[in-house]
Amino acid sequence: MRTILLSLLIGALTATAAFAQGELRDGHVFEIVDGDTVALVGAHVFWIGDHEHGRMTDEAGYFQLHMPDGDERRLVASYVGYEPDTLVPPAEQTHIDFYLEGIREIGEVVVEAEASSSFISKEHDLKTEVVTELELQRAACCDLAGCFSRTTGVDNEAADVITDTKQLKMLSVDGVYTQVLIDNIPWMTNGLNTRFAVSHIPGTQLDKIAVSKGLGSVLQGYESISGQVNAILKDAEADNLAMFNMFANSFRESQYNLNAVQKVGDWNAILTAHSTQEAGKVDGDGDSFLDVPLVTRYMIYNKWKYESSENETESYTAVKFLDEQREGGQGGFSSERDRGTVNAYGQSLNTRRFDAYHKTSIDLGDESSLEFLASASTHTMDSYFGTTEYIADQQSVYGDVRYRFITSEVNQITVGTGYRYLGLNEDISFLQNPHAKTYDGMYETDESIIGVFAENKHYFFDDALLFTVGLRTDYHNKYDLLVTPRVLAKYVFDDFTTLRASAGMGYRSPHIFSEQFYLMASWRDIEIDPAMDIEEAFNYGVNFTHQFDAFAVPMTFGLDLYRTEFTNQIRADYDADPSKILFTNLDGRSISNSVIVEVSADPMPGLDLKSSYTFSDVYEENGDKRDYIEFVPKHKVLGTVSYEFVEGWRADGSVEWMGSQILPNTEAYPEQFQIPHASENFTMLGFQLTRTWEFFDTYAGVENILDHRQENPILNAQNPFERYFEPTFVWGNVKGREFYAGIRWRIGTL
Repeated sequence: MRTILLSLLIGALTATAAFAQGELRDGHVFEIVDGDTVALVGAHVFWIGDHEHGRMTDEAGYFQLHMPDGDERRLVASYVGYEPDTLVPPAEQTHIDFYLEGIREIGEVVVEAEASSSFISKEHDLKTEVVTELELQRAACCDLAGCFSRTTGVDNEAADVITDTKQLKMLSVDGVYTQVLIDNIPWMTNGLNTRFAVSHIPGTQLDKIAVSKGLGSVLQGYESISGQVNAILKDAEADNLAMFNMFANSFRESQYNLNAVQKVGDWNAILTAHSTQEAGKVDGDGDSFLDVPLVTRYMIYNKWKYESSENETESYTAVKFLDEQREGGQGGFSSERDRGTVNAYGQSLNTRRFDAYHKTSIDLGDESSLEFLASASTHTMDSYFGTTEYIADQQSVYGDVRYRFITSEVNQITVGTGYRYLGLNEDISFLQNPHAKTYDGMYETDESIIGVFAENKHYFFDDALLFTVGLRTDYHNKYDLLVTPRVLAKYVFDDFTTLRASAGMGYRSPHIFSEQFYLMASWRDIEIDPAMDIEEAFNYGVNFTHQFDAFAVPMTFGLDLYRTEFTNQIRADYDADPSKILFTNLDGRSISNSVIVEVSADPMPGLDLKSSYTFSDVYEENGDKRDYIEFVPKHKVLGTVSYEFVEGWRADGSVEWMGSQILPNTEAYPEQFQIPHASENFTMLGFQLTRTWEFFDTYAGVENILDHRQENPILNAQNPFERYFEPTFVWGNVKGREFYAGIRWRIGTL
């Protein structure tokens, strides 16, 4: 059966067919440097309204593409760091050359140019992979957490098997160390936001995602120990008045999304509405627990953007409201009847959240600018984990003021001050307590942090070397003074080769129950060291990117080397006492070494290939003893392919091989509840077929084609209220094969 499925997948991805297209046009994209014409490699050329079928220029700056059907004749060339250009060639002109002007901007880079699917930004001092909307449409990107199945360096993992709550892991460390930004504003950093908010952003709301490994800029705070995920949401700079998306899968879960835009003078606005309707009750492995949680979600989002006619002021304000009910557990569990009882085991999480954020940028003239950034949110959760009740509410406030000025053609300085507040109240109670757990009670967190920061960017050697030095000092009302130095460097050897390096410190304030909430489902007691300190880590790494041709095929090679050293980390100890989970300060060091090798190729127009290998060496040092961290695969391989085999038809596939993972030690458990010391290797295959018209798309696909399932993911599932019930030992897929289909309808044009 597997051989048949693999043969079908390979055949679908490599099939060729004759197809009718419009007339062929070709040309070059150049820049003018000191009077000489220089080819731009990797520029994007596309017809207005037909971004998806655009082409990238080769090493000579050359492109070929066919004219689309219809009357549209505007051709655009764009390149990151350059002003895009639009031409309207006469019908008889078959060769078109572009000459782009560079933007001399050494400030914060926000990628605005279109790209074919994903690319490495050449302007960032950190290596930044920009995942465009086209790439997001090549898989079932239902929400932000689910948009990384084809991306190297970000692992979407389930934090809780019963409620399928997700986390985004980078550099093989826990997802709490990944900083998530929304429209360049820090957002999901601590507390309840950490685990839940990444599932609350629909994929259709995303314009692009910028992914940076390692430390980020000090402007964004002292977090981002392992990396940053910057989700750029859509605004009214779109081509269509509205877009409607509908999606459903074989578990009978469905999603509905609507984006509508409006422009009035210097203002534009986008309204986004989203709904998820719950799946049917599915128990494919027969353990009495649902494979897929029952999720009902409603969200509405509104963003207003202002840009003055003189381009002196740009501002946007956004608000969002979300209501979600998430339920998992045994198939016979009813939230209304069984919540908090021993009639049937269930987990029930009711979430209500409100967010608002704002950014204003003012050009002050004289090569200087001023920025104001602010956000606020309130998040409440009413939940049950079996007979454990967890009620929490959180308020977060963030504000920054930044002044950026250029002191010379090669030097820029940014200074600023910021304030953050986190108020978190947690109430834990046991409606029944057969295992004599002791962690019930009220937990109150009140954090107030005020800081100042400065960052200096300087170019050397005719702009070949960009050196960025940043320092911030924050006063934390609980942990006192926190000093965060960071250094970033980028050296451009030529148009095809770039070397980057970063080093510095990061901190993180732990919040055990809101960030490890799924542990309340375990039969074990939880003990927390009252002397827990703030987590502190050093991160440093280098990455090398090189573009080249092999047998006339454009290719890109990337090598990333990173090391993260925690001098203090809060660790969950499962082994010291089999009846407890102990949270303590690390006695020693925790180290994560990551090596990532990635190769991509475009062997022919419409065909994109990518492959990567990730090696992870993650362990704790306690004296002479080295203990490897659980649930981290040492080896991982990812391959993706995208092929537009007929105009308007695209096939996308992925294969992921996951190596063995160390599992918790259960030798002290009765023999029937013991698990192996390590997991097995497994492979995941995915495939999607998309048909595109001018205003309408249909797509259908399958995830986990080989139907891999972790056997017995829930320990002692037959007796969920007894000792040794453990739903937290998950290392593989538990849902099985998933089919899905959907439509995208683009309505009207602006």
